[in-house]
Amino acid sequence: KEEDHGRMFPASNKAQDVVDTLVTTIEKQHVTVKEEEAVSRIEVKEDQTFTVHTQINSYDSHSLVIATGGTSVPQTG
Repeated sequence: KEEDHGRMFPASNKAQDVVDTLVTTIEKQHVTVKEEEAVSRIEVKEDQTFTVHTQINSYDSHSLVIATGGTSVPQTG
């Protein structure tokens, strides 16, 4: 449901429902999520795939999502 200033919430008003939906979708799509790894370099290879280099490892992928986090609504923490 949409509330003031265009903010979107689940109809249940439970944040856990959002988390559960994201986790379920990620698992169904066999997506690998890497956390707490600083990216040092991203290579775009000739075949349009990616190699992501971190301080821990390097990863090859056909797709790449970069999520840096942030505070969209500072009042909510």
